Amino acid sequence: MQIRKYLLIILCFISFSFSTDKECRNFDYGVSPENVKANETAAFVKEEVLLHNLKALTFAEYKPEANYLCTYIFHCNKLNGVKIKKMSTTGDNSLLNAMSNYSEALAKYNANCEFKIKEKIADKGLKSFHTTSHNSKIYVMIVEENHDFFLVESIFKK
Repeated sequence: MQIRKYLLIILCFISFSFSTDKECRNFDYGVSPENVKANETAAFVKEEVLLHNLKALTFAEYKPEANYLCTYIFHCNKLNGVKIKKMSTTGDNSLLNAMSNYSEALAKYNANCEFKIKEKIADKGLKSFHTTSHNSKIYVMIVEENHDFFLVESIFKK
């Protein structure tokens, strides 16, 4: 039984590794903020210094199905992760819409693995889960901001 479990985990990692060409949205881990600024196709929003050696670049992407705020996180001027916030194009950022987006994300990640991802439920029934790929930690959650609800997907280098 243990061998089967390990084989499933290995298959999961292999499927994640072939599911995308880039590790962190459109970029590989370790690229510079200048590289992201020069090559990101979404609209630049802002640049922030977060903490010691941490920097963030935020971009807005508008698609027919949703709007996205993509915040790239850099440590010592090397890309370390991205946080993607999905917002409704109609302004209806209800819990129902966020739950629908969450269910789609959960199904997407569960499809890449043969073992079921365990969910957590926080206050107000807000759900979250986390998983890993061959070199990334992935966190998906519903967040509430000013009575609006959003799906937030964060992907960080292991």
